[in-house]
Amino acid sequence: MKNSKMKKIFLFVAAFSILLSMAAVPSIKALAKTSGDIQHIYDKAGLLSESDLNSLEDMCAEYSEKDDLDIIILTHNDSSAVDAEVYIENFVDKMQYLDSVVLLVDMNSRDVCLESYGKIKSHITASRGDAIINEITPSMQNADYADAFAQYIKSSDKYMNYIPLYLNPLIQLAVAFIIGGIAVAVMAYNSGGKMTVNGNNYISSNDSGLIGKRDDYIRTQVTRIRKPQNNSGGGGISAGGLSHTTSRGKF
Repeated sequence: MKNSKMKKIFLFVAAFSILLSMAAVPSIKALAKTSGDIQHIYDKAGLLSESDLNSLEDMCAEYSEKDDLDIIILTHNDSSAVDAEVYIENFVDKMQYLDSVVLLVDMNSRDVCLESYGKIKSHITASRGDAIINEITPSMQNADYADAFAQYIKSSDKYMNYIPLYLNPLIQLAVAFIIGGIAVAVMAYNSGGKMTVNGNNYISSNDSGLIGKRDDYIRTQVTRIRKPQNNSGGGGISAGGLSHTTSRGKF
């Protein structure tokens, strides 16, 4: 009987481990246009040589197709242009890059702005956009724009394929076996023997009387604390109704 019970326990643990490993969530992909059919770089500020422009365009197309999104780069040096965030919003509304990450370099105000749209928002969040801007800022300050844009493309790819540690299938499987092993050990330890303790072991017949207790309500005091505002990142909605994350910086 005991061997039969242990066999059932092991079968349960094995089934639980298999189900948990199957539930591991892979990196989610977003739908995008056919990458080879679109333009990815709009260098109105003339920051790139022809060879760099062609190389980066191919790089954008390659990673866009690999990650099922549109990786876009915009530059301009227009003193009459709207704010960087609105500039990207207007561009995306017009071009309908619905699942995209867009980097804008405004040479006139020395602004760099990054926005992600559609399903990409869950991968390239505002905080991750801040990290990308921090990574490329030194190259921007040195006027190494080709290097900065290449780093932006690679970092976008990195975050699109990033899987948190707790979602790693191998980690989940290891945790399942550890939990299962502990459960089996506890069940095996407690599977035999006879209960020799009951309620009377914890009751003293000489000291079991209820003395008495009284609660008096006096007053209630409420303290109001102002909720702190989070200014580390953000987002918005374009005039066309497309929501996005926003990250900004200076160089």
